[in-house]
Amino acid sequence: MTRGFLRFLRGNTIALLALFVALGGTTYAATALPKNSVGTKQLKKNAVTGPKIKNNVVTGAKVLESTLAKVPSASNSDNLGGVAAGGYLKNGAAAGGALSGTYPNPGLANGSVGVSKFGTIPAARATTNLTQSIPNNAIADVTLNTEAFDTANLHDNVTNNHVLTAPVAGVYQITGNVRWASNATGTRFLDISLAGGRIASVWANATGGTAETDQSVSATYALAAGDQVNLEVFQTSGGALDLVKLGTDDPNLSMVWIGPSTPGAIAGPTKKAVGASSP
Repeated sequence: MTRGFLRFLRGNTIALLALFVALGGTTYAATALPKNSVGTKQLKKNAVTGPKIKNNVVTGAKVLESTLAKVPSASNSDNLGGVAAGGYLKNGAAAGGALSGTYPNPGLANGSVGVSKFGTIPAARATTNLTQSIPNNAIADVTLNTEAFDTANLHDNVTNNHVLTAPVAGVYQITGNVRWASNATGTRFLDISLAGGRIASVWANATGGTAETDQSVSATYALAAGDQVNLEVFQTSGGALDLVKLGTDDPNLSMVWIGPSTPGAIAGPTKKAVGASSP
């Protein structure tokens, strides 16, 4: 074997080794890319498709709004119940029916709420079909055994029939009336009483001659639910004196709820005849 042939063989062997190493390096690069080695230049056009994008990773800031398609008509959308967008209320739209003004803050229209829209308003007027004798110089409760009306069980004709009971808390208008038989002696007293206290009272000197003496007392007062009011009378004629029954009117005690308030906050005036003493 000549020296020239050996040199030829050695050169070819080195070349083959170099080619093998080069091919091995290329194969490695294609199957295990180093981290951060692929950039925008390495990606072909349209290489990233929808299936390749992970769900819920593209945020609004990454979307170019001008490239979005037109939103489908609201009139064809199930999300609005099949009603066109114009059929829904929006800010600034005029209110109608029982409302006035504009949305989002309309108010009640004038005259839109009538009495029929409220629940039962507590009210009662209790009277009597009896002539009641009142002792001299003694306080007595006025008996009321009949009713002109009673909307919410404020009164009972039999049990404790001298009282009216507030079924709910609130401000009540309370009014009482009596007529005394004719007698020219002494004074007459009438009050609206609440649990032993007086809401309002009125005094009168006896009417001279044969005339009967009329008395009326009224108060606007805040009651708690369950509070009871009644009429009390007192007279100093020197003997027993009757409360006169006059048709369906006297004596009577009426009470009607007129609004909410704090119990005991509002009371009516108290009147007293000159020279009269409290019973």
